[in-house]
Amino acid sequence: MTVAQPRPFPVLLVEDDEHDIRAISRVWEGLRPDHPLIVVQTAEECLAYLRREGIFADGIRHPWPGILLLDLELPGLKGLGLLRILKTAERFRRLPVVVLTQHGTRENVRRAYDLGASSVVVKPTGVEPLREALARLVSFWEAASLPDPTDRA
Repeated sequence: MTVAQPRPFPVLLVEDDEHDIRAISRVWEGLRPDHPLIVVQTAEECLAYLRREGIFADGIRHPWPGILLLDLELPGLKGLGLLRILKTAERFRRLPVVVLTQHGTRENVRRAYDLGASSVVVKPTGVEPLREALARLVSFWEAASLPDPTDRA
């Protein structure tokens, strides 16, 4: 049996906290520069990106992500609200969504999975724990069979 080689895929991070954006971006660049990290700061901006609206209309400059990393605590439409929209809309349903949260309460984890999250990861504090968590996350998704990004209903 032949296993497909991991392919570089863009990762869309939906995060509003500047400290977390800097930390994740810094770790990501050292960890996986072949998987570009794209950052948007609100659920509304994420939807515009995925819908190819406004400044995100150019699909070449703004490629479809292989996975989406989603913070729960966003301004405006919260992460769980965005997750609900993504998993009920046919065109976004197959996009893997990994919830990143600082509040890994039983309720948040349950609600995220109930809404269709692919996984839930509690954001570790400190650079090295963050690096380890992101490395495990990427290793898993590189080994997984990701949906074909051109196969969007």
